[in-house]
Order: sequence, then structure tokens, then C-alpha cells
Amino acid sequence: MTPGERVKQVRKSLSISQQRLAESIKVSRSYINDIEGGRAEPSFNFLRALSDVYNVSIDWVATGEGPMFRQQEAKPDQTPEPNVALDPKMTAVIKTVQMMPLEKQQEFIAETQKRAESIKQFLEMQERIERLEKEKCA
Repeated sequence: MTPGERVKQVRKSLSISQQRLAESIKVSRSYINDIEGGRAEPSFNFLRALSDVYNVSIDWVATGEGPMFRQQEAKPDQTPEPNVALDPKMTAVIKTVQMMPLEKQQEFIAETQKRAESIKQFLEMQERIERLEKEKCA
């Protein structure tokens, strides 16, 4: 199996599209398509982003050796306390996510990142509308 085939296997195991994978690690969908199709080799930056976002083992993608996903470094009861006070609801969400199987955590994170980006775009659009309305009234 090639690195591109392993990238596709990771993506399929996470049940995400090429587009969602591309958005989550800040590359183009065509680059993902080229990697999966064997027309491009994954760059180190790509592999690092894939590992950072989805906890994928770089060694596994590159060589096929070892587990697909890296082992979690801390168990839920060993999680260091954050340096900031969190809202109790946020703390509950974090604990719930930590209790999920790794693949479900990754799905949750990918979906949350996608939604956060949509909210950011919405807020930016709202600000532009407000500026335009102020300019129109002036």
C-alpha cells in the first residue's frame, strides 16, 4: 500500500470527504486527490498537520508500520488542569470528548472545527453588513 492509499484509508476510517480533510488541515482538495491518486507524495507539512489534527501516526502513513493512530498521551483522569478557568459546561464537554473512542474524538474535533469556521465567517459577514449600513446612513 502506498502513502496515498494510506491517507485515503485514514480519511475513510474518519468518514470524512476529501474536501473536509483539506479544509481541516489547510490544503486544497485537489492536493488530497493527487496524494490519494498517487500523483503526489504527501509533504512533511501535510503529514504533520494530519498527525496534529487527527492524531494519525506519521510513521504509519509513510511506511505502513505500526498503528494508524498515535496512542493518546494522557488518560482522561490524567489531563492537566488548564491555566484558565473554564465554564462548567465547557468542562463537561471536554470530559465527554475525552471519554469517546479516539476515532469519535477526531470526528467531533473535525466537525467542531468546521462549525467554528462557519461561525467565524458568519460573524465577519455580519460586521461587514453593519459597516455598510453605517456608511449608507452617513
